[in-house]
Amino acid sequence: MSMLRGLQDIGLFLSALVGMEGVAWATHRFLMHGPLWILHRSHHEPRRGRFELNDLFALYFSLPSMGLILWGSLDSGPARWLGWGMAAYGLIYALFHDGLVHGRFHSPLPLRLIKRQVQAHRMHHAVATKRGCVSYGFLWAPTVTRLKRQLQANQARATAQLAEGTAAAPAPAGQTTLSSAHYANVTAPAYRTRPPTIADIARSANLP
Repeated sequence: MSMLRGLQDIGLFLSALVGMEGVAWATHRFLMHGPLWILHRSHHEPRRGRFELNDLFALYFSLPSMGLILWGSLDSGPARWLGWGMAAYGLIYALFHDGLVHGRFHSPLPLRLIKRQVQAHRMHHAVATKRGCVSYGFLWAPTVTRLKRQLQANQARATAQLAEGTAAAPAPAGQTTLSSAHYANVTAPAYRTRPPTIADIARSANLP
């Protein structure tokens, strides 16, 4: 009985750990680059100081994890293993994303084992606007070749849409408004008023 319980707990832990990648992808794709762009935008711009508004998402993800751990610990129930699986994903994410990719602190993760994931996320940051990004996952990533094709397609589409918006109405000083269905109500800072070029993409994917 205890062995079966142990296998169940391990299964719950691993299920939560793997499942969180799907939750993170969906949150990143549809919320961070959707209605919560007002917070996530800080992560696509140069950081001023130690923190950014985007860091609030760490609190968002930690609350259900802590809640499940506390709930499961009160009655030794299986919920705690779901919580620990979520917490483990959060730790791996922090070491990968904040440490290895963005260099906010030293990460012990071996770069050679997750080079593709690092390249994919740096290509995600080749675009500083709400729309047009690629690779919304963190621990799973498409090939660099595929992402380059997607960015090239996005670049061509955004260039045409940017031309449409410029012809339709001049943008306010310091900003460019992309007035198309795909880029509706999105503004890009002055330092990134154009879609990324292939050179931008290559620089974003370079690894030390």
